[in-house]
Amino acid sequence: MWGSGMPEFDCETAPILERLQDEIIDFEHYIAPTKGEKHARRWILEEIREIMEGISVVPFGSFKTGLALPDSDIDMNVRLDTDVNIKKFFQGLRRELVARQVCEQDDMITYRTARVPFLRIHVPDLQVSADVTLNGCLDSSFQTSRWLRSFPKAKPLFLVIKHALISVDEGDDGNSNIRVMSSGHGGLASYVLLALIVHYLIIFDADNFMLSQLLYGFLEYYSTFDFESQMITVGIENTIPKTRNMQRQTMHVYEQFDPDNNIARAMRHVYKAKESFAFILERLDDAWGDWEAGFRGGILDAIVVNNHSDAGTRGELYDYNYEPLVRTTNDYFDHESSSYYSDEYTDEYTDDDTDDDTDGYGYENTYVYRYDESSSDDSYYW
Repeated sequence: MWGSGMPEFDCETAPILERLQDEIIDFEHYIAPTKGEKHARRWILEEIREIMEGISVVPFGSFKTGLALPDSDIDMNVRLDTDVNIKKFFQGLRRELVARQVCEQDDMITYRTARVPFLRIHVPDLQVSADVTLNGCLDSSFQTSRWLRSFPKAKPLFLVIKHALISVDEGDDGNSNIRVMSSGHGGLASYVLLALIVHYLIIFDADNFMLSQLLYGFLEYYSTFDFESQMITVGIENTIPKTRNMQRQTMHVYEQFDPDNNIARAMRHVYKAKESFAFILERLDDAWGDWEAGFRGGILDAIVVNNHSDAGTRGELYDYNYEPLVRTTNDYFDHESSSYYSDEYTDEYTDDDTDDDTDGYGYENTYVYRYDESSSDDSYYW
């Protein structure tokens, strides 16, 4: 086992760090969108564009930034310059999709009162989903692209860490109402995870370290970070104490250009994130120990279980399964009280963010609208 902190590169650690580095790079290629996944997402994008002929329909999120995992949906934004009746807009879009036999009404859900209204579409034949927003702000998508250009090591780290967190959530399924990699279930939005990675890369000068060292360092840093009393501003090393009116178990992460917007506000059980980071680090450390003992299996397999056929290919879209990482205990930290750190999550969230939108639409306390057959107005919607 390595122990604690970022592993130093020396004659003893070099073989393990170099092996893990290669595995991280290989995983980035392995998990990259296949031709089938690209085709399915582009197909639904073109269907929406044909329906909205003459109107701007812009893809964003993981499809655009390259951070998509196999089951990721495609996010697209419809930009209308004039006022529009939101209810009629989405009703009209739903009817057109049914008329074109893209999907059925039961395959769609409208989130009309979300901070940015959107329609979630599932296309059963292609096993792909799409979120269509109306007049949304794409700032976070643009910021994601800027971060990835400035910090190329962020992408492979993001893909590995997010995949591992989803596997931890799968292992916890049924034992907790909180999913660390789901802003809709009291956890992290993908954009927040990327912000945490970028923050770490900035304050620890990533250019001087290997991906394998940075993976260890990230997990160590955030599994012990005092989220309960401190706030993070991306890129600024010095943290700021929370004010008295801030909840201890809500994560606070800010960007320098938007200091009043807590992008991590959905993460209301920070101990759960810290536990998950610690658990992933523990598994990685056990694999390190196995290597020192002479076992020469994959190190990254300890946290990212390969999901492929005998031919070496992986499942596509919803056929891709995340192998659960099951922990035997949740006692990674001394919880102050069972009620204060309860797994019971009662807020009315409606979105599961495991499908990797990197922007988030503000799903908190949202009402879900399914199709109402009584609203059959045939007027033009856009």
